[in-house]
This record gives sequence, C-alpha cells and structure tokens, in this order.
Amino acid sequence: MSNWYHHAVNVLGYTQFELVLFFTGFVSWFAAYILILKGVRKFKINEMPLMVGPGNWVWEFIWGFMFEPELGKPFIYGVRLWFFLDVFINVTILVFGYKQLPLPVLKKRFRYTYIIALIFWFFTVWTFGKVGDDNPLGVTSALMINVIMSGLYLYQLVFNANLRGKGLSFKVAILKCIGTGVITLGSIFKWPDALFLINLGVISFVIDIIYIVLFKQYKPIKEEESWEASQEELQYSVEV
Repeated sequence: MSNWYHHAVNVLGYTQFELVLFFTGFVSWFAAYILILKGVRKFKINEMPLMVGPGNWVWEFIWGFMFEPELGKPFIYGVRLWFFLDVFINVTILVFGYKQLPLPVLKKRFRYTYIIALIFWFFTVWTFGKVGDDNPLGVTSALMINVIMSGLYLYQLVFNANLRGKGLSFKVAILKCIGTGVITLGSIFKWPDALFLINLGVISFVIDIIYIVLFKQYKPIKEEESWEASQEELQYSVEV
C-alpha cells in the first residue's frame, strides 16, 4: 500500500474489508443524493422527509467541519462533499417541502417546522458527540437520524402511493438501503460490542427492505372501497 494512503487514512485498526464497506456506503448515499436532486428537478418534489433533511445536513456539518473523525482527511472530505450536495437538497426542501404535509395549516407553516427541526438536530448531534456518546465516526447519531428517515419514507409511501416514480424513486430506495446496510455491516465488524449502534442500523435496514417491497406491491384501497367495507362491517356488527 502506498505511503500516501497510510498518511491520508488513519487506519487505527480498520481492516481493508471494513474500509471497503464504509466507502461503499458513502458512494451509495452520494448516488442517492444525486438521484434525489434529479427527481426534484424533474417532478418539483423533494422526497427527502422534511423532518430529517436538516438532520442530515447538520450531521454533515458537525462531522465534516467541527469534529475530527478518526479515519482522517478522506473521510472528512467525503462528509464535506455530502454537506455541499445537501445544501441543494435542503434549499429545495424549503421550496417544495409543503407538498409532504397533509393539512393546509401545516403546509402554510412548513418552514417553521424545518427551522425547529434544524435547531433540534444540531444540538442533538453536537451534544451527543461532544460528551463522547457517539462513536469515532459519528455512525451512532447518523443511524439515529436514519431510523427516523426510514420510518418517514414508509409513511410517505403509504399516504402518497401515487408519487411512486413521480417523486419517490425506487433507485433511491435501493441505494439508501445498500448504504445503510453496508455501513451497519462495517460497524458490526469494527465495533461488535456497540449493540445500540447495531440495533439502530438493523432497524433502519429492515424498514428500508419493507419500503422496497411495498414500493412494488402496495396497492392503496380506494376511498369508495374503504367506505363500503366499513359500512358492511358496521351492518354485520348491528345484525349480530
């Protein structure tokens, strides 16, 4: 291995396999970000959930500019690349984020929701790392954000199934699942005793798999069919 590699990457006991897994996760999320931005341009909808978009952004700012993750400059530059891509994602959330909310009163005030989420996530991620509860790469706080993101993606799919392929991307679903999955796998090899971190990664990965399956198979019940079914159930209960 070249001297440049050993000077650039502070390996600190990381195996080549672990480094490959973390790098694959980075590339997968980078590709997902690109596709999210392409979807915004094409459909005028940002699929990144309003409540976690700012969480991603502040995590990248904190771990790319404020803290010093132990893998050294390549990791830091990679996080900074995410951060600058996320600038565009978050700007478009502020433009199109109202489309994610169901109620008119929430749509009118969606930017306040964004600002509150931004402040909440900043202090959560910063204090978590500052007191030493996060791991040396910030993976624990990243997966905390990811669990919420995966759940909100599932919520968006169930209540906006008509956006499949028209704002919600199947390729993004695959890429973020791979990204979270391989980073969790790398974490299992590197920190096998970090049970809370691993638990977060497994939960997020499982929800992502459910999302992928439902993306292809979920068929929402039409309002008329749902109403008829509820009426039949009510009539049956009355007769009994």
